[in-house]
Amino acid sequence: MVSSMKDVKSSALIPADKIPYANGEPYYVTISATDNATGKPYTSWAKIEVQSPPAVVELARPSSLYITDEVGTLPLTWSLANFNGDGKEFRLVITNNTTCLALPT
Repeated sequence: MVSSMKDVKSSALIPADKIPYANGEPYYVTISATDNATGKPYTSWAKIEVQSPPAVVELARPSSLYITDEVGTLPLTWSLANFNGDGKEFRLVITNNTTCLALPT
Protein backbone atom coordinates (compact mmCIF):
# COMPACT_ATOMS: atom_id res chain seq x y z
CA MET A 1 0.00 0.00 0.00
CA VAL A 2 1.35 3.44 -0.89
CA SER A 3 0.20 6.72 0.64
CA SER A 4 0.85 10.29 -0.46
CA MET A 5 0.03 13.81 0.71
CA LYS A 6 -2.93 13.85 -1.69
CA ASP A 7 -4.14 10.41 -0.69
CA VAL A 8 -3.32 9.95 3.00
CA LYS A 9 -3.92 6.46 4.34
CA SER A 10 -3.92 5.79 8.06
CA SER A 11 -5.25 2.25 8.17
CA ALA A 12 -5.24 -0.97 6.19
CA LEU A 13 -7.19 -4.21 6.22
CA ILE A 14 -5.29 -7.45 5.84
CA PRO A 15 -7.52 -10.33 4.67
CA ALA A 16 -7.48 -13.24 7.12
CA ASP A 17 -6.46 -15.69 4.38
CA LYS A 18 -3.22 -13.71 3.94
CA ILE A 19 -2.17 -14.27 7.57
CA PRO A 20 -3.21 -17.83 8.49
CA TYR A 21 -2.38 -19.47 11.81
CA ALA A 22 1.22 -20.65 11.56
CA ASN A 23 1.87 -22.71 14.70
CA GLY A 24 2.21 -19.61 16.85
CA GLU A 25 4.70 -17.83 14.60
CA PRO A 26 4.02 -14.06 14.45
CA TYR A 27 3.79 -11.88 11.36
CA TYR A 28 5.42 -8.44 11.16
CA VAL A 29 4.05 -5.33 9.47
CA THR A 30 6.53 -2.60 8.53
CA ILE A 31 5.57 1.01 7.86
CA SER A 32 8.12 3.30 6.22
CA ALA A 33 7.98 6.99 5.39
CA THR A 34 10.39 9.67 4.29
CA ASP A 35 10.36 13.19 5.72
CA ASN A 36 9.87 15.42 2.66
CA ALA A 37 11.79 18.32 4.21
CA THR A 38 14.89 16.41 5.31
CA GLY A 39 14.73 13.23 3.25
CA LYS A 40 15.24 11.28 6.47
CA PRO A 41 13.58 7.83 6.46
CA TYR A 42 11.37 6.68 9.32
CA THR A 43 10.37 3.09 9.90
CA SER A 44 8.09 1.46 12.41
CA TRP A 45 6.89 -2.10 12.74
CA ALA A 46 4.22 -4.04 14.55
CA LYS A 47 3.93 -7.70 15.43
CA ILE A 48 0.71 -9.57 14.61
CA GLU A 49 0.03 -12.74 16.56
CA VAL A 50 -2.66 -14.93 15.04
CA GLN A 51 -4.45 -17.08 17.57
CA SER A 52 -6.79 -19.90 16.72
CA PRO A 53 -10.22 -19.95 18.35
CA PRO A 54 -10.58 -22.17 21.43
CA ALA A 55 -11.09 -25.87 20.87
CA VAL A 56 -14.68 -27.00 21.32
CA VAL A 57 -15.85 -30.49 22.24
CA GLU A 58 -19.52 -31.32 21.93
CA LEU A 59 -21.04 -34.53 23.28
CA ALA A 60 -24.10 -35.68 21.37
CA ARG A 61 -27.17 -36.19 23.50
CA PRO A 62 -27.77 -39.92 24.12
CA SER A 63 -30.94 -41.42 22.70
CA SER A 64 -32.18 -41.82 26.27
CA LEU A 65 -31.22 -39.93 29.39
CA TYR A 66 -32.10 -42.93 31.54
CA ILE A 67 -30.59 -46.38 31.25
CA THR A 68 -30.72 -49.53 33.31
CA ASP A 69 -28.02 -52.05 34.07
CA GLU A 70 -29.57 -54.39 31.48
CA VAL A 71 -28.57 -52.08 28.61
CA GLY A 72 -24.96 -53.25 28.75
CA THR A 73 -23.40 -50.32 26.86
CA LEU A 74 -24.04 -46.64 26.41
CA PRO A 75 -22.88 -45.38 23.01
CA LEU A 76 -21.54 -41.82 23.14
CA THR A 77 -20.61 -39.70 20.15
CA TRP A 78 -18.72 -36.45 20.20
CA SER A 79 -17.25 -33.87 17.84
CA LEU A 80 -14.16 -31.72 18.06
CA ALA A 81 -13.87 -28.31 16.39
CA ASN A 82 -11.11 -25.69 16.15
CA PHE A 83 -8.41 -28.10 17.26
CA ASN A 84 -5.33 -27.10 15.30
CA GLY A 85 -2.98 -29.57 16.95
CA ASP A 86 0.10 -27.38 17.26
CA GLY A 87 1.94 -30.39 18.65
CA LYS A 88 -0.71 -30.95 21.32
CA GLU A 89 -2.76 -34.05 22.08
CA PHE A 90 -6.45 -34.37 22.67
CA ARG A 91 -7.95 -37.08 24.85
CA LEU A 92 -11.52 -37.71 25.87
CA VAL A 93 -11.64 -39.64 29.13
CA ILE A 94 -14.88 -40.92 30.63
CA THR A 95 -14.78 -41.35 34.40
CA ASN A 96 -16.98 -42.31 37.28
CA ASN A 97 -15.73 -39.82 39.87
CA THR A 98 -11.99 -40.58 39.61
CA THR A 99 -12.12 -44.07 38.06
CA CYS A 100 -11.50 -44.23 34.31
CA LEU A 101 -14.37 -46.08 32.65
CA ALA A 102 -13.51 -45.77 28.97
CA LEU A 103 -11.26 -44.19 26.41
CA PRO A 104 -12.49 -43.54 22.88
CA THR A 105 -11.95 -46.24 20.29
